[in-house]
Amino acid sequence: MSAEGQARREKLRLQAAQMFEQDVDPVQVAQLLRVSAKSAYQWRRRWRAGGEGAVRRGHGRRAVGYPLKQMRGADQVGAVRTIAAGQSVLDPQAR
Repeated sequence: MSAEGQARREKLRLQAAQMFEQDVDPVQVAQLLRVSAKSAYQWRRRWRAGGEGAVRRGHGRRAVGYPLKQMRGADQVGAVRTIAAGQSVLDPQAR
């Protein structure tokens, strides 16, 4: 996606966050912003987890999946809990 397209998409996400603050339903947000309901629900999930900052471009989109795929059992469960707590499994000093 071009830089212009990314900026336009981020603007939509921020508008959606403002609507979520006003308790607008994701389906209605999708209709008003002319995006898919799937996108609106994803944005709302991110917004609920971290507020407006969580819907900004790049937030929370780090290389998390690859390390998780390499882990098994209790290690994988522990890593998921670490990520859910807002900590990094990639940077040991961030813990």
